[in-house]
Amino acid sequence: MRFDGRKLINRLLLAFVMFTLTAASFEGFFVKWSFHDDYFDSILDGTLLRPWAYRRLMPEAANAFRSSLSLDQRDELTAMLEQDNFLSAKFRQTDIQPRYIIEYYFMYAASFVSFLLSAFVMRRLCTEATGDPIAGTLGSMLFILIFPLLSTVGGYFYDFTELLFFSTAALMAWRGNWIGLLLLTPFAELNKEAYFFLLFALYPLLRRTMPLRKTLLTLGSTLLIAGLIYVAIHEHYAANPGSTTIFFLPTNIEVFAPLIALLIIGLIFERHRAIAVALASTLIAALIAFDVPIVERYFIVEHTYSILSGEQLFLPHLLMLGWLIKSTWSQLPLEWRRHATIAAAINFPLWLLFCYPGELRNLSLLYPTLVVMLSVYINGVIRR
Repeated sequence: MRFDGRKLINRLLLAFVMFTLTAASFEGFFVKWSFHDDYFDSILDGTLLRPWAYRRLMPEAANAFRSSLSLDQRDELTAMLEQDNFLSAKFRQTDIQPRYIIEYYFMYAASFVSFLLSAFVMRRLCTEATGDPIAGTLGSMLFILIFPLLSTVGGYFYDFTELLFFSTAALMAWRGNWIGLLLLTPFAELNKEAYFFLLFALYPLLRRTMPLRKTLLTLGSTLLIAGLIYVAIHEHYAANPGSTTIFFLPTNIEVFAPLIALLIIGLIFERHRAIAVALASTLIAALIAFDVPIVERYFIVEHTYSILSGEQLFLPHLLMLGWLIKSTWSQLPLEWRRHATIAAAINFPLWLLFCYPGELRNLSLLYPTLVVMLSVYINGVIRR
């Protein structure tokens, strides 16, 4: 085989660019949320409130790493980290206690590595879905940069491993890699219980390459594994304070009613834009007249990447998302449209029932669809 130096250099340059963008996005996230240091000890020892106590993969891995070290190694590593504790030096909100500094830096490094790996997995997923490596690369990079904007109301260390597991599961399903899915499932479910629901949405992707019987057997096996793990974790932490879920439906109905009304107007009068604009303007004026907090709900700004930017249910972002869906839906492969439909049918009701308004990170079942849509849109722009 002839050595292709130019190809190797191009891959190294691509890896460098993706590393840099991922690092920038990771810092954008960390500046906003760090690792919730006020109760980091509770994260490690499992005394955290439910349902957050159920997300055990990273804390258990950090505890196992510390336990694998001898006393001398722990003392030496602790001294080294305290001497070069760059997180506390650069980020004022961090409060890393010496007793868990090893675990903290372990989870910091593991979270970034998961984020970086997810960028490469999403690139491959989008490249195979669009057939265009340029669109696949740009789409995955764009999603990485958007990620801190999705971390609203809260952001946690397990969001990065969740992104890695979700994108990897989608890629394995797309390729029909049932063995990989079986091996991935225990770790993904231990990371966060939402993985159980993602499995249902993988059915159309699996059917692309697998017969019905094998697809059902694969899904049944992974659902059984994920379900057993969830039940075991749920029972183990049953005595923790808190509850399995937090009910937010009444609040969400109040917040989303105006947006749903605007969406209905847009759908009904899609071909009559002047009427749609007039009705939407009338509705907004009526809401303002009745003291409905439009600005406070749909024009929220927070600091991301050290500048003010739209967050949560920021109306311009929702309009851009609507345009993205409208522009790419018909161009998505059939399997991805079916996957997105199932994921949305599961995720939106759960989101409305149990998530705080605007907590976009809990729409994570739709992450694979979003990154593919971004790549499809970019592919269309390139072709035009």
